[in-house]
Amino acid sequence: MTPYASFLKDAAMGMVVCADKNKNDSLDYCQQDLAAATENMLVEAKSLGIGSCWLGVYPNEERYLALNQYFKLPKGIVPMWMISFGYIDQEEVVKDKFDSSKVHYEKY
Repeated sequence: MTPYASFLKDAAMGMVVCADKNKNDSLDYCQQDLAAATENMLVEAKSLGIGSCWLGVYPNEERYLALNQYFKLPKGIVPMWMISFGYIDQEEVVKDKFDSSKVHYEKY
């Protein structure tokens, strides 16, 4: 369903995070709410020593339609992304992606 999620099949748990357009028709607001909830789950997983990875789905139509079909989601339920959770079997390598040229003070 996505080329970046092959390791999900071996994860201890996978989660599909979905928006419910029957309750909130604005996917923009749903994305914001679900992103905040997802970030909280990732932070808590880290504090428990559990590895996790956020795997993008929406707005890639091919991906979200495949998840819809696979899980037989009812009308109005839109899979936004997936999260994998598991116990790390190798030492974590943290990439330094900080770029000071992208930080602006007082003006852009």
